[in-house]
Amino acid sequence: MGKCGLSTFDDALLHVSPVYCTTVRGLLAQEEKRQAARWADVLLVALDPRYSVPDRGRARERWQLVLQSFLACHPQELVTREALAVVAAAYDHMSDLGRWQAVLARVEVLYRRGMELFTQDDAAVLGVGDVLLRAYTSAHRYADAVKLGAVLRERRISVCGPIGLDTLRCTSAMIIPLGSRGHVADAVELAQETLVAQTTRLGADHRDTLLTKNRRAVAERMAGRWRDAVATGEAVLEAQQHVLGRAHPDVLSTAYELACAYDESGVHTKDALDLFAETLLLQGRVLGDDHPATARTAAGLELVHFEAYGTLQSAERCWVALERLRQEFGVGDRDVYRLEQAFQALGMSC
Repeated sequence: MGKCGLSTFDDALLHVSPVYCTTVRGLLAQEEKRQAARWADVLLVALDPRYSVPDRGRARERWQLVLQSFLACHPQELVTREALAVVAAAYDHMSDLGRWQAVLARVEVLYRRGMELFTQDDAAVLGVGDVLLRAYTSAHRYADAVKLGAVLRERRISVCGPIGLDTLRCTSAMIIPLGSRGHVADAVELAQETLVAQTTRLGADHRDTLLTKNRRAVAERMAGRWRDAVATGEAVLEAQQHVLGRAHPDVLSTAYELACAYDESGVHTKDALDLFAETLLLQGRVLGDDHPATARTAAGLELVHFEAYGTLQSAERCWVALERLRQEFGVGDRDVYRLEQAFQALGMSC
């Protein structure tokens, strides 16, 4: 590999050309293709950066170095569960980057491939399903998320039991899709049941527990329970900042949702503006200005300012957010519609 220029090795990290997997699969005769695919799978597993460094930030940097090798491999060509798991992790990393639309079709293929190769209750297959559920939710394909979540939860219960940790994580991930599909009461009830079990098993300040608390706050806001949503959101944000730090992606998500609750309460406008502005600054540093979550927060800040004062803080920032949200979620997105209305009210072309 080294002599052919397909790889280099430095700083305890293997760097491989994205064409390598394709090359390996093409070297052997047709009857040996499956064995060739296994060798390519071994390489993908060797490239897994998740356990090479303890710091998650550095792990993200190393993902960037190897991600093209994973994208060069078609998920339908995988033959081992180890490769299935690490490719799912690569696609999950792409979701972290906000590249939900780019990765969605790949995760769907990977999930189907896993069920072709193994049983539907296989741990690797369920792991891919979890990544797909997250991608559906992030892309606002809530109907697909609810349908898949119900299947995954049933399988998790059969494997881990109703209060297994993986079952609880899967159940928690269903809260937002359920509420967004109009099943708000079910979402609130599911959040509370999950929260009780996670608190008992993991403790009140565990990351999983706090994530579910934030999702409960979102469900409460969907139900019109502004006071409960604000109280829950404030408690979660304080706890997450203590446990995870102010710039952790979970914390930034909670801060955004709390700012939305402040806005929709009608009595916390200044708090909403301040929290949107603070969150936007941190998201720009941590996620990047082009991340859909950053654009969503920028839209929230501009909309609250427009509704309160009849002006925009920054027409340029508002335009950039509008274009990004249009690109990611389409013209039917709620914030896209509201931003367009604001521009029209101000006599500005959008």
